[in-house]
Amino acid sequence: MSLEGRIIEFLDAEELRLAYVRKQERDRLHVIDPRGRNSTVHGDRVVIVHRPSTEGEFPALARQISEKVSARQSEVDVELLWQSVGTRQRELNPSELAELFFAETTPEAESAVFRALSEDNLFFRRKGAQFLPKTEEQVLSERTRRQRQRAREEFREHVVKVLEQLLKKNTDIPEESGVILDRIQNWLRFKTGDEIGLILEEIAGAAKARDAAYDILLRAGRVDPTLDRFLVTAGIDPHFSPTLIEAAAQLTPYTHIPARLDYQDSPAFTIDDEDTREVDDALTVRWEGDEIVVGIHIADVSAFVTKGDILDAEASRRSSTIYLPSITVPMFPERLSTDLASLRTAVPRPAFTVEVRFDKQANRAGYRIALSTINVQKRLSYDEADQIIESDPALYTLHRIAKQLRDARSNRGAITFRRAELKIRVKGDEIQITKINPNSPSRFVVSEMMILANGLAADFASVNSIPVIYRTQEPREALAVEDTLSPALDAVDSTKTAPSIRRDPQRDLKSPALDAVDSTKTAPSIRRDPQRDLKSPALDAVDSTKTAPSIRRDPQRDLKSPALDAVDSTAGRLRGSDITLSGTYKAVEALAFERLRKTFKRSRLSLTPGLHSGLGLGAYTQASSPIRRYADLVTQRQFTAMLSGVPVPYGREELLQILAAAETAEQEIRAIEDRSTNYWLLEYLARYKRGELLAAVVLDPKGNIELQDYYLRGRVSGPVKLRPGEMVDVRIETIDPAKGEVRFRAV
Repeated sequence: MSLEGRIIEFLDAEELRLAYVRKQERDRLHVIDPRGRNSTVHGDRVVIVHRPSTEGEFPALARQISEKVSARQSEVDVELLWQSVGTRQRELNPSELAELFFAETTPEAESAVFRALSEDNLFFRRKGAQFLPKTEEQVLSERTRRQRQRAREEFREHVVKVLEQLLKKNTDIPEESGVILDRIQNWLRFKTGDEIGLILEEIAGAAKARDAAYDILLRAGRVDPTLDRFLVTAGIDPHFSPTLIEAAAQLTPYTHIPARLDYQDSPAFTIDDEDTREVDDALTVRWEGDEIVVGIHIADVSAFVTKGDILDAEASRRSSTIYLPSITVPMFPERLSTDLASLRTAVPRPAFTVEVRFDKQANRAGYRIALSTINVQKRLSYDEADQIIESDPALYTLHRIAKQLRDARSNRGAITFRRAELKIRVKGDEIQITKINPNSPSRFVVSEMMILANGLAADFASVNSIPVIYRTQEPREALAVEDTLSPALDAVDSTKTAPSIRRDPQRDLKSPALDAVDSTKTAPSIRRDPQRDLKSPALDAVDSTKTAPSIRRDPQRDLKSPALDAVDSTAGRLRGSDITLSGTYKAVEALAFERLRKTFKRSRLSLTPGLHSGLGLGAYTQASSPIRRYADLVTQRQFTAMLSGVPVPYGREELLQILAAAETAEQEIRAIEDRSTNYWLLEYLARYKRGELLAAVVLDPKGNIELQDYYLRGRVSGPVKLRPGEMVDVRIETIDPAKGEVRFRAV
């Protein structure tokens, strides 16, 4: 029928709306609403048709119709109507439903029923302009869902009120908050995904939710105040379960196996920090005719922990030992990490050995990789090794070889930028800060030996098609080192002469390859042609978006790895041995580092050998820290299996999974270490240096500075005119260690 001149109700965004049809053109209706707004409606959207009217009468009639419909809608009992439908499982139109409930089919009754059923969809499901009754099972299920939803909403409202009260630091913890505190604790520790976490994020902010949870639990006495707060907020338990402790206790001490090379008569020695307990590596040096034979021995953890056992599963979950100023959280229980696997003195230990031969001029002549047994005769600290490095033949020889290796890598494009670092330790209420000399000869020796061992291991894996995890790093942006120093020197003093530096022409990174096969040895080994390429990726590149303080995390993590000669992406610093600045050039160092670090790319993990530009190597893997890095243990297992003549335990698919987990875990652990170290450095400054004059280097005209003695970056408040490279004295204006915030005031 024609709808022109009639009042209708049509569906607009799933709601019924009154309108007057001014004109009809087939299925298109030109309508006007009670407020005088014109629109076009398709005919199939019309649900209710009211009486004819004139356009002038329409506004008043629309009000009357709305009032009648509203009154009739309030009478509708949807559940009673559903019961009246009975077993009729078919779609019903508004006219039929109005007849059932009101015993009439007036437009107002039809509209009232339609609106009532649309608002309460517990009993009917709307399909267009019709309604399908739900079954009893469907109604029961929906009713239960709604009850639970209401309960959740009520609980959420309660939680929000309690959390808002708990976040007020000067208020008492409500007695009725026990359940909420339990959920906060579980969310923080086990990362349960509890809604309590989402609510905390809404109230405190996503970045501050875990810190807010920690503060609440600390005030409630739910966390140990002696534990590092950043461990707690990351959900890391520093303790091992009784089951794991027992599993480690059941391990049998190692005894020599004839199939391994016997190095027990070679005078092996270790070089570590005095407080190092997880000793991963040892060195030997012997002379055979005109050759120097260097042994780089890595603790063979695979001799104690097999793939898939309980200790392996826990190490996989933990991923790495975590070094914080207040605590070290090992990857393995101490029975294994500091005893059975650690290269302690005067006891036989299984080792993964990279043996490298050099001629009298310290040129590499060949290498082999084998399983061995060693017996460490001497443990040296870095300070002790530095004192005797000129008089001890083995150390003196290693230092000479290390310089040769470093020079060769530099010629292949490696960039190293050595800055002093801070080692922070917390003992009780005392915070100790020690400045580490990055130019220590013994630290340099250990670093170069680890780079050498890992690079040769990568070459060995590539030649023998052993699937391992490689580290790669794309070439940095083309910017010569001199180009980074020149502007800095100009800013400081244009009359000064720049320190001696090595150019970085981004030359051919192909390294002379390695050695030939040594078939005379009983253990599997490979020697290669020296003209072949040494492949090896690097460690950590610079994340130019970071401005975190350049502070020391732990000597074991940093100085026992090639990271020394690469870029540390999380601490925002360059380290190495090619550029060393001091004295007048402190400002130059800070500015040059700030510019140079932005040219480096992040390192990546890969199953394919590739360039590691930061180290100047064509391929690089890491197997030198199996006690404290799970990825290193996995890589070591691949080598030890091959050398034992058994299939490698990991295929490419498994390694891909381990690789992905390792990258994620590495980022998380670095973040924890950096936050904790930054916290304790700020706490140290807040306790002992507030009010004192502190020397700083200006980094840019915006007022960003770096404290000269602490490598901490911050900003000077106020409109101060400062030149990059200028040395200024500052005082702490505001400092909040928990938030990681500090601002300075120029004096």
